[in-house]
Amino acid sequence: MVRRGLFITAHALARYRERVEDCPDEEIARRLSSDAIVCAVRFGAHQVRLGTGQLVVIEDASIVTILPAAAKKPRHRTPPSKLRGRRPDATLAVELAP
Repeated sequence: MVRRGLFITAHALARYRERVEDCPDEEIARRLSSDAIVCAVRFGAHQVRLGTGQLVVIEDASIVTILPAAAKKPRHRTPPSKLRGRRPDATLAVELAP
């Protein structure tokens, strides 16, 4: 199904129905072609997390599947302020800075 220039696979429609809400294909397509998701696809995003927690998986400007809310979240880097005391070389680098 194509909507707003975004291809949504039959598999993605089935997974949305299974993992988010059982509703007609047109309604699912309308929800998955929101401004936020279309912009994310244009920026080259590979995943978008829905407000309900499920993960929309994008490949080649197509929504290919919806992962459950329990799917592993993207890992974020620990801020340097949390690393103090664990990496002595980071403290040394700060002390040597002019």
